[in-house]
Parts: sequence; structure tokens; C-alpha cells
Amino acid sequence: MSLGARIAAGLWLGVLGAVFFFVGEFFLADETLLIDPSRDPDAFVAMVTSRDFAFFAGRGLVGIALEVVGAFALYLYLAPTRSEAWAFWGFLLATLGDLFGAGSFALLYVALPGIGAVAQTEGPAMLGAVQGGEFLFVLNGVLTLLGLVCFAVAIARSDRLPTASGLCVLLGFLLVPVPVFAIQLLANALWGVGAVWMAWVATRNRGATPSAAAI
Repeated sequence: MSLGARIAAGLWLGVLGAVFFFVGEFFLADETLLIDPSRDPDAFVAMVTSRDFAFFAGRGLVGIALEVVGAFALYLYLAPTRSEAWAFWGFLLATLGDLFGAGSFALLYVALPGIGAVAQTEGPAMLGAVQGGEFLFVLNGVLTLLGLVCFAVAIARSDRLPTASGLCVLLGFLLVPVPVFAIQLLANALWGVGAVWMAWVATRNRGATPSAAAI
């Protein structure tokens, strides 16, 4: 398998990560409860101790791993161009963000069900422990956003990918903090469209040199 084919495969794995995130939204009963469990403690406990929530959190870990593969493939695809420095910082910052993101989803997968189970017997006072992991989500969001901005600039400066593909992913990520189901679907759909666009172009041009790759 040629390097171009391996890069294209890596980008398609990134697409699979976007699919995991999109599908996972259907398994989260109420995202606002993750922000403020005290609003309805009983509903929060029922949610985090359910099998649907375990899938939601677990798919986040798998999705992030696939995103890292996709980001590395994107860097390799852009590395031979004049935008290599921007692509490097995009990969570095996005990967650091994904490390904190993995910690966030590990917290959701391991800690929250335990906190919910204890809260069933000890009362809602235990739910205060949920707030302790917020800094992981913040670091994940800030670093990933900076990484995607760098990637968007790198894509715009290169002659290998459409500028709009990078903007789709960036816009999708900007919508992620909105705790509305329809907006979450839109955010993940935009991310997926951008990822598919990049993977398709890279697949089509996998045998071309950077200067000859036609968009």
C-alpha cells in the first residue's frame, strides 16, 4: 500500500470517528443534565446508570482515538505543502485537546455511573462531585478549537484540499457546546461532511504529487 493510500485510509478512519459521534447523540437522554445535575437529580442518576449512557461515553473514547488517526493523516497529507507549519500546529493542538477529551469521556464512562449509583443510596449531595471534571472539557474545547483553526488555515493555504472542507469541520466544532439535540446533530453532521470531503479528495489524489493534486 502506497503512502498516499495509507493517508487516505487514515482520513477515512477519521470519518468513522465522526460517525461514532453522530450516532452517539441518539443515546444521550438530556445533555443539559450533564451541565447541571441538580436541576433533576433523579433523572440524572437514571441517565448515567443506563446502558445508553455507557454507549454514549464509550463511543466518545473510540471516536477520539479515530480522530487522532484522522488528524495525523491530515498532517501527513498537508506536510509536503507550504502550509506544513500550520498543519503541524493543528495536529499538535488538536491531539493535545483529544487527550483531555479522552479524559473527559473516561470520566463519563467510569466515574459518573459510580457517582450515580452512590447517589441512589446516599442522596443527591453526591452529585457535587460531577463538577470536578469540568476543566477537562474546557481544556479539550480550547485546544481542539485552536488546532482546528490551524488546520483550517493550513487547508486554505494548500493546493490539496478545498477550503470549505476545513471550515465545515471548524463550524461543526463551534456548535458542539450548544446543548440542544438538533444543534448537536448539525454539529456532528458538519464535522462529518468536512471529514468525508477531505478523505474523498485525498483518495482521488492519492497517487499525485502535491503540486499536481487537482481539487
